Amino acid sequence: MRKILTVMTLIAWLAACSPMAPRSTSSPPSAKSTTSASFSTSPTNLIRPTTISTPTEESTATSPQASPVSREAIDMSFSSPDWTLWYDYANSPDTLAVDSQGRMWARVRDEVSYFDGLKWIPVNPDQIDLVRLSQLHIAHDGSAWVLGRKSQETFLAHFDGKNWTESPLPGAISTSQLLTMAIDSNNQVWVSAKDCYTDHCLFAFTQGIWQEESLPVREHPLGGADVISDTEGHLWVAGGGYEGIAELLSTGWHIYHGTDLWPDRPFVGFRSAEEISMGVGDDGSIWAYLEATSSILHLKRDGEIETVPIGLDIDFAHLSYIHLHESRKGLLWVGTDPRANFFGPVPTTLGFFDGRHWVSFTDLPFKVVYSVDETPDGTTLVLTDEGLYRYAPR
Repeated sequence: MRKILTVMTLIAWLAACSPMAPRSTSSPPSAKSTTSASFSTSPTNLIRPTTISTPTEESTATSPQASPVSREAIDMSFSSPDWTLWYDYANSPDTLAVDSQGRMWARVRDEVSYFDGLKWIPVNPDQIDLVRLSQLHIAHDGSAWVLGRKSQETFLAHFDGKNWTESPLPGAISTSQLLTMAIDSNNQVWVSAKDCYTDHCLFAFTQGIWQEESLPVREHPLGGADVISDTEGHLWVAGGGYEGIAELLSTGWHIYHGTDLWPDRPFVGFRSAEEISMGVGDDGSIWAYLEATSSILHLKRDGEIETVPIGLDIDFAHLSYIHLHESRKGLLWVGTDPRANFFGPVPTTLGFFDGRHWVSFTDLPFKVVYSVDETPDGTTLVLTDEGLYRYAPR
């Protein structure tokens, strides 16, 4: 009887994961041709499928609740035909971004470039040294912003489609600091220092002028804060685990305190400064992971907070950072970076969550997952230490 129930459950799950039509994006006027295809969210080449679910109560906005997800992941081989190496590491585009025309931008061989459907077209001037470029963002007005380093100076550069302009960063930010950048709905640039040991950690750049902003949350006393913007241009800042996450509203900062987000987490000693990783959902929601915990939080746009237990083979005791990316098909991708862990190595992991089940990839040909992105037609791109891979399930 148990075997019959398991088979019936598997059949029901496969029916629920039937192919979905992808969202299409029209090619920009400048694109020569773009190859597109229909991609299914249904896993293929399944190995050891498991659909044992743990029912829980419905989530509420005041207390994070665990989602009814499978406790074990469905293992899939990375070496299947669904995966192809698009670029080797030496030629890999990174810091990928997409503009309002659906055109991809990236740093390619230390040049800011856009993809015309066939090749990458560089647009950066010779006088800007992008060897140390760390950030590339496309604003809501379609212009490009980059953080880079020239000689011993860190600078912000802006490309309006024709011309580049440079602006040095505030003197309170040193060239050795790890910076993050975000652009809000008003095309205002925000820069935050993650390794900030003073109160000078968050800055806004408006009409050529830098203005220091007070941090609503911070990692005290070991660091600064991380800043991102969601799909609607709302600004989010994450501090340490105890401080939590803050969203900038028209009325000021709305803070999600760490003790409310992770009520079972003992924030004592060094744990109060544990790092929070953030990812943006396609609907403007936020995904968040707290160092060394076994779940991911989903901060939805309606204020609901949902807890999703991670169903991947991860050593959570040593995991201080993961990459989060939600695709337009609603898949939450998770990848690990073993280099970011100070207390010991962790296995390299790559997988996704489809809303109920986790899918984990085995036989990975790389050691580090730098980022997970996607093309305008919905193809998943995984940047690794071995190159840029495309995932297009058949």
